[in-house]
Amino acid sequence: MKMALFKAQLTGTGAIKDFLSKTLDQVNDKEKLLKKIGGRIVNEAVLDNFIEKENSDYEAWQGLSKRYKKKKLEKRGKENLLEDTRKLKGSVDHRVKNLKLIIGAGNSEFDYAASHQFGFPKKGIPARTYIGSISNGKFTTGKKEEEILNTTIQNWVSRFGKGYQ
Repeated sequence: MKMALFKAQLTGTGAIKDFLSKTLDQVNDKEKLLKKIGGRIVNEAVLDNFIEKENSDYEAWQGLSKRYKKKKLEKRGKENLLEDTRKLKGSVDHRVKNLKLIIGAGNSEFDYAASHQFGFPKKGIPARTYIGSISNGKFTTGKKEEEILNTTIQNWVSRFGKGYQ
């Protein structure tokens, strides 16, 4: 599967980074935990981003240009941003490799996932970040992913941890 070159690594900033490093030491089956987190990010945060038309920091996507909006309405009868065929949304997936969670989008049927995720200025496509967030030109996990990380790890450790306090 082609991916949009997005990799969500379980590193964060400040308290999240400290929490993750302490917590993951207490988890017996790290791969299973990472798969659970990946599933929640794809099925909750990413889905919510498509529904709300925003990134994972709750910032709205840029709307369609007037010209493209008119063309889209004439051709399809609707202006549903990034969801005409639902192929893009349906292609978002996750996997765990070498204890790293990788979330990406795109497949052999289409290769425009990265163009929408990061933008494609030459074609006039602005970034509409549907996985994570972009802050100061740098790709990062957003607030939605951080909330999922916190709740999933806390629940996991309370159920399966080795006495983590």
